[in-house]
Amino acid sequence: MEGMKGGLVRLRALMDDLTPSERKIGAYILDHPQETVQSSVAQLSERSGGSPAAIIRLCKSLGVTGFQELKLKIAGDLQTSEPYQYTEIRPRTPWRALFSMCPQTIFSR
Repeated sequence: MEGMKGGLVRLRALMDDLTPSERKIGAYILDHPQETVQSSVAQLSERSGGSPAAIIRLCKSLGVTGFQELKLKIAGDLQTSEPYQYTEIRPRTPWRALFSMCPQTIFSR
């Protein structure tokens, strides 16, 4: 997955070099990365106020082959870096130990 990261970092680094229309789309992407990875080109165009052609030009400016690759890189940036670890549960494992094995995100809701 390491090759599928860096979309947001690259976008931030190149913002000053983009055309105004690409910059407008880029600003939307930086402010709404989760929505971007769930959007089509048409949806991003509507939400960002840019044209579909400007979105494709932005992708080229960022050095990716297209919008799908950009979305994959952004999705990689959004992934948590906490690896999940396998832990075997035995019949006599105390229940308090079971809670300590669970990721904190389960209990944060």
